[in-house]
Amino acid sequence: IDIDAFIDETRAAQHRTYEATLAVLGIAGVLAIAIAVALLLRVPERLRRAYAEQEQEAQASRALAHVSEAVFLVGDDERVRYWNRAAEQLFGVDADSAVGQPARGVVVDYDELVDAADAGDQFVPVVLESSERWLVPVVRRFDGGSVVAVRDATSAYALERARTDFVATASHEL
Repeated sequence: IDIDAFIDETRAAQHRTYEATLAVLGIAGVLAIAIAVALLLRVPERLRRAYAEQEQEAQASRALAHVSEAVFLVGDDERVRYWNRAAEQLFGVDADSAVGQPARGVVVDYDELVDAADAGDQFVPVVLESSERWLVPVVRRFDGGSVVAVRDATSAYALERARTDFVATASHEL
């Protein structure tokens, strides 16, 4: 075996391996730069959209905090996801205690309120703080849960009942 030929052949093989490695690394570098550029072009837009969505949600939460009706969001898992100040006042449960809990455990007569809203019943009697209250529920379902709005209509119910009693008494007297 000729040592000089063997050394030359080995050097040539090493040189080919070196060139192939450089080519592979070059291609990998170009691909990495292409991916980085693609990410630089797409990520800021996605972040802007995500920020805009969060800002919309925050604005909706701020708006619902000032609504006079009790409004709460119930997820498909039937856990409370949002609870406004009016809900705190009506049901006597603060938002920190309500959010994340099952709606049935937080809202008095939750099933009756939802059933009444589905049936279109105008007034639902509920005992809150050991007094009978007449509530008007509205439920709107969407993909992912439902929004429940409840208005305390105790005074309106009393007025309607007084009107009905008056009409019945007047009709009877006539």
